[in-house]
Amino acid sequence: MATGTENWAERFIRDMRRWSWPNLLRDLQATDLLVIDADLLKVIVKEFGALACKTTGASDAANTIDSDVNRVFVFLGKGEWQLVKQLRAGFPDMAVYSLTYDLAPRSILESPKLTGEPRPGMPVDRPPVLLLSTPYSDAEYLAEILRRNGFADPREYLDRSLATLLERHDRFQVIRYFAEAERWGRRAGVFDLHLQADVLSMVFAKSRADWGTLAEWIKAAGAQVIYFSRRDKIAQTGVGAVLGGSVFRSVFETNAEQRKALTPDIHSFADTHHQLQSTLLQEAELEEFLTEEVEDFRSVTLEELVEQPVAVMRGITMFLGRQMPRSFQMPDYRQPYLDMPEVLQEAANFRRQLIDRLGLHVNAAGSFVSQTDAMLKR
Repeated sequence: MATGTENWAERFIRDMRRWSWPNLLRDLQATDLLVIDADLLKVIVKEFGALACKTTGASDAANTIDSDVNRVFVFLGKGEWQLVKQLRAGFPDMAVYSLTYDLAPRSILESPKLTGEPRPGMPVDRPPVLLLSTPYSDAEYLAEILRRNGFADPREYLDRSLATLLERHDRFQVIRYFAEAERWGRRAGVFDLHLQADVLSMVFAKSRADWGTLAEWIKAAGAQVIYFSRRDKIAQTGVGAVLGGSVFRSVFETNAEQRKALTPDIHSFADTHHQLQSTLLQEAELEEFLTEEVEDFRSVTLEELVEQPVAVMRGITMFLGRQMPRSFQMPDYRQPYLDMPEVLQEAANFRRQLIDRLGLHVNAAGSFVSQTDAMLKR
């Protein structure tokens, strides 16, 4: 969750860890050259220490390349791809990489975190599945169920780490990025995709893409769209308040070891109330898009999935046109939360605080109407 009290550098470092970029930077050698903005380099060095590679700014990149340089990595807020093209043309025998367009699209490719189990075999001769959601709705739980049953493997190829990076990026070339992500994604089979509304908003703000672009891709790819939401927006916001400072957007992205190490990171009421309002607006945008631009989609809520899992999965199976299994592989929704009692308690506490501050508390008679509220309704 982006907040006013948490500056961009802190969020960038956090999300670099999600992409495992700290290891990438530490592995750079003295024969490597990193072309990077000075202020960004300062943030990285402050967090991880001096880098072993050579570093320079965009204006001196060509002059810094000599016989001692074997590889060049470019990471800039402005003009990154243009410089990569120039360096490749000027140094045709040199390996030149764009961190944003060459490396970031493959950075999320790792085994599903919930169980660490290998994915079941999935048919490749089928349309891609697109999962749309708002953050902290636990759409990752449905993604895990789809994986376990061999239906689909929706991944966030455009994730929060990308959204954070784009905050200081100029003229993001989303088509180039998406094509590279799809190229890597198809190596594992069908390019299934999970898109969250806040990431889409940032991508649209920083590129020429819009909702129409997404609609065109859905139609061209023949994508089967599943819209996932959570009815209890206050609970959703409470989870976001606790997980917002971590690299995770859901407990279903974590394994047992990560859950043990995860500690609550509570944001202020003002910041989280803003997140609640953002979630409502983003959900409204998603629903308007689906209603106006997508001919056929399946809508699922977390509450339905948890309370009536078999009925919901039967509906999804029919929507996707798959063979109905004898039984569904359903991970326990409660267990990851029970593994983190402190996190669960803090989320519950924050939910109660949010309800109280919004005037939605229940009085002694079991009503959501208080005496002061009743006065206003006379």
